[in-house]
Amino acid sequence: MAKKSAKELLKSFGNTITQKELKNFEDKGFNIEKAKDFAKSTAGVRLNDQAKTYYKSGGTSAVVAQAGGGGSSGGGFNTAYTAGTGGYTAGDFMSQPEFDYKSAYGLGELEGQIRTNLQKLQNISAENIANISAGAQRYGYEADERARKYVADRAGQSAEAVENIRAKGNLDLQAIVNAGLKDVENIRGQFGVEQEKTRGEFGVKQEETRQAGNRDVARIAGKAGIYQGLMGAFSF
Repeated sequence: MAKKSAKELLKSFGNTITQKELKNFEDKGFNIEKAKDFAKSTAGVRLNDQAKTYYKSGGTSAVVAQAGGGGSSGGGFNTAYTAGTGGYTAGDFMSQPEFDYKSAYGLGELEGQIRTNLQKLQNISAENIANISAGAQRYGYEADERARKYVADRAGQSAEAVENIRAKGNLDLQAIVNAGLKDVENIRGQFGVEQEKTRGEFGVKQEETRQAGNRDVARIAGKAGIYQGLMGAFSF
């Protein structure tokens, strides 16, 4: 928003300019002489009693002028910054072009400071973002490594468990096989004994039957011989 000129500011105060408005006018960088001249040259505009007292005392400018060794003119102190002088000069007041120049210069310096501070903030923000990004990447890498290690450990444990089960199964199976073989041998041995026993018993029975048969044959043969002898005796 553009700064109001001295005349525009005075018009905004209305027909009666108060002490507060006069001081405000002076604080804006304008000389209170302009306010007095404006009141004289503009019909219906006047300074109230407090504003007149403030004007006659020289206002804030009087303090600056006295500190700088300046004098007074026309019942007041005309003191303002003059571009190029390096300070305030009694008896002079800042013209509108000078004020515009000073304002533009000050705004330029302020803008430069704002840009510098903004760049610093941007650099800090960029550095913080880079640090956050690096931290996030590092955390992600570490988390990924932990996940991989966990999966590898679990896979190793699973493989070990499988091998343990397989080994135990093999041992159990071998025990079953061994027990089966032992049972087979026991059965085979027992069967062999029974078979030999049966064979022996059968041999005994066979021998007894053969001997009984031989005896029967001999007895029959004997009887046949007797019969033949008798038959021979009666053959005449």
